[in-house]
Amino acid sequence: MSQVSQLSPELARSLLRVARALLVAARNWTLYPPEHPAVGSSVERMTEAIRESSPGGAFGVGITPETLLIDGFGPTQAEGPIAEAAALLHDRDLLHVTFLGEVPADAVIRLLRLLSLDATERRRRGGPEKSGLRTGTPRSSSSNSITSGCSRAKKATFRSPPSATTCGDRL
Repeated sequence: MSQVSQLSPELARSLLRVARALLVAARNWTLYPPEHPAVGSSVERMTEAIRESSPGGAFGVGITPETLLIDGFGPTQAEGPIAEAAALLHDRDLLHVTFLGEVPADAVIRLLRLLSLDATERRRRGGPEKSGLRTGTPRSSSSNSITSGCSRAKKATFRSPPSATTCGDRL
């Protein structure tokens, strides 16, 4: 007996929007230098997709080799961009990603850098947890971050470089 999706149509659309934006941004990141307009626009689209999916709140996505999940439930249509994004993230040793607040572009760029690392190099560095991620849970739900659960079931957080306007932002 197959499990019926518990995702609302709005959540399923949000998940699809984030998956599509992630795939385009990851592809552009590998094809072009960071200063190329295609990279900039795809990073903007990804931050916008995240913003629309979690307006000031949290948006957590579980990752399996075949699909993306929200609260343990997948969309009814798990092929196409959702399956591709799931495979991409799972192949990079990620099991869960949570978007908190208004995620800044530099946080998305750090995620793209992690996704573009060669598997051998990423694992040599200690996996996603040690490849630009800092272990820990964000202290405040009002902080801006992307947290990810790694294969060792620990929470890891990418941190944006501190600046006058982004101090405290996390990725």
